[in-house]
Amino acid sequence: FQCEALRLMLARAFCGDAAAGEIATHSLASMARGGVYDQLAGGFHRYSVDERWHVPHFEKMAYDNAALLGLYADAFALTGEQSFARIAGEIRTWADEVLGGAAGRGFAASQDADVGLRDDGDYFTWTLDEARAVLDGRQLPLAVEWFALDESGDMHDRPGRNVLHTPKTPEQVAAL
Repeated sequence: FQCEALRLMLARAFCGDAAAGEIATHSLASMARGGVYDQLAGGFHRYSVDERWHVPHFEKMAYDNAALLGLYADAFALTGEQSFARIAGEIRTWADEVLGGAAGRGFAASQDADVGLRDDGDYFTWTLDEARAVLDGRQLPLAVEWFALDESGDMHDRPGRNVLHTPKTPEQVAAL
């Protein structure tokens, strides 16, 4: 992430530079819809391992998320756009719940990319069969459209595993 560049763009926007504000808010909105953002638990993974910024390296770092939380809060202050406030809140909730801040014992520095020796990010991805197992007949078609789930998946080395991302707007999904 280029947090300092985005911070500069937001600072310029607060001083009246509309083009800088558009660059920053477009970037932040796109990042939040992509695979580098954990669409279920909140928080951002470290970086993308593909050119689409779709498949992340699944580790989440406290320092990345701290900087991003500030950026999303600032984007909300600049625009009033509720989605920026929601993402900031989800980052904070993730930090509290996963890194330990809510327990009053201090914070961990990161969340590992996997939960076992052979996981390799599977914990953060879904197969279509896994989605079918937890969603009812009404929820499944919406989830398939919203998260772009399919049988082939997104992981070239782990066929069938989907990285949750939201390429369509709620309005586009509702129109289907």
